[in-house]
Amino acid sequence: MASERARSPAGDAEDAHFCHISRDLSVGSVGGDVACLQRLLEREAFSKERPSGTFTRSTARGVERWINARGWTMERGSKRGRVDARVRELYGEFTGYPTTSSGRLMDDEKNGRNTSGLACVDVCVEKEDGSDGTTFCATKCARDATDKKYACRAACQDAVAGACDRAHPKDGDAFAACLRNMPETCDRACGRWA
Repeated sequence: MASERARSPAGDAEDAHFCHISRDLSVGSVGGDVACLQRLLEREAFSKERPSGTFTRSTARGVERWINARGWTMERGSKRGRVDARVRELYGEFTGYPTTSSGRLMDDEKNGRNTSGLACVDVCVEKEDGSDGTTFCATKCARDATDKKYACRAACQDAVAGACDRAHPKDGDAFAACLRNMPETCDRACGRWA
């Protein structure tokens, strides 16, 4: 397995320029992918909601504005204000960012750990939680080495979210504050593939 290990402490920044969204998101969803989406919506002025990692009705309204502004046509039966497979596909096409549905990016654990011939990246993130700290690692693979930077970004997003989840209750301010460190943390962890 072509694997590299990036170790990064928590950072602090507001810049966001990637989102790895590999699941459906709707009101009540919680995680790093939600925080990343909220940061994107805030940055592009589709929402004034501060990223918390919890998909709220305000997030749903921002998603609706985002979809409408892009002119994306939703499939019949799609629920308004949610991120489903179609939205993830359109987002990937719009940004050029590889998605798991495109086959250019894959989750190592869902790939059965058969990583032969793939460009894989391990990212471990350490978060202070008031005790001895929390470390969480994630691995993502790309079909082609040119997409390795995206594999790193996706793994980092999952690692930050996992570390924050272990260190803080998901419904608290500390969880949201922890997730706000994601952009700078991932910039440092993945900078060599930029």
